[in-house]
Amino acid sequence: VSSTIAIVSNAINILSRNLGRVNALIKEYEDAISAETRLITVMKQRMNATEDMINSVRTLSGELQNSGIYSADLLMYGAQELATYVDTTDALNKLIPAMADLVAQRAGYTATSNDIISASTMIGKVMIGQVNAMTRVGYYFSEAEQKIIQYGTEAQKVAVITDVITRNVGAMN
Repeated sequence: VSSTIAIVSNAINILSRNLGRVNALIKEYEDAISAETRLITVMKQRMNATEDMINSVRTLSGELQNSGIYSADLLMYGAQELATYVDTTDALNKLIPAMADLVAQRAGYTATSNDIISASTMIGKVMIGQVNAMTRVGYYFSEAEQKIIQYGTEAQKVAVITDVITRNVGAMN
């Protein structure tokens, strides 16, 4: 009888541990669906994005996951926030790697969705002319770069922002 109790007790312990793992996987899946759904919604609303445009962001996020330290899902949280500040998928796809580098420098391996969203918001504020969003945390723009941020096209602003981030942190991700 005691050996049967020990076997049943052991089986319950194994099931409990596995249930915890299953619940963690379910949460990861739900987070991934949430990130992607938000991204798709914003891209369709702001950019009138097609499936190909959305897939380009998915592909880029996957490529960055393979070569960097962040999951594609985490990057999509940042992409969703960035998408609220830009009008084109091209701009979004150029800013995502810079965002990942910025987050890697600021938060490292332990970055959360909040860290990613915060960095994306900072970049987005610069896109709409608020250069101080990055200068107050140590990223400086020349006078010429500030003028481009104020008066340039979206593509010019993206080029300046990615250059400033690369100049300050390199390819951290």
